[in-house]
Amino acid sequence: MTRQPDLRPAYVDLCRSMDLQYFVTLVTNRDGTMDGIRRRARDYCARMDRKLLGHLWHKRPATERTDGVFFIEHVASNIHLHGLLRFPSGNEEELRMTSEVVWKKICPSGSVRLTDTGTLPDAVRYCTKEFLFPDYSDAQIVFLRELMSEAAHQTI
Repeated sequence: MTRQPDLRPAYVDLCRSMDLQYFVTLVTNRDGTMDGIRRRARDYCARMDRKLLGHLWHKRPATERTDGVFFIEHVASNIHLHGLLRFPSGNEEELRMTSEVVWKKICPSGSVRLTDTGTLPDAVRYCTKEFLFPDYSDAQIVFLRELMSEAAHQTI
């Protein structure tokens, strides 16, 4: 069995290949479940795509929508997400403001932080720091494409 810490360099390579531009932290400021935080991640990305792409966002292929990976942290208390994302459009300030509005609708008690990724390997190492914990689970990794419908993956 591969130890999680051994996988951290592979996640650096994977994230680099995905052309991820933004580091996003979504905090609930309350306890929750893995299923609940996954639903919130899906809702956040869907609402961001609606704002950025318009009302037919869901008909766009996956390559034209928000993409990336979220890492779920602190599953036992104050569960939250760190994500490395690529949005379909918008500059950093617009995305930051839109993210705040969207996340407050999903999680009124929560907060959001959006910045550029900076040095991507450092951002990935930060997002994967809980890989070092013995009870870390692969279920704490959320690829956004897993949350999209099958139709989003169809090519014409």
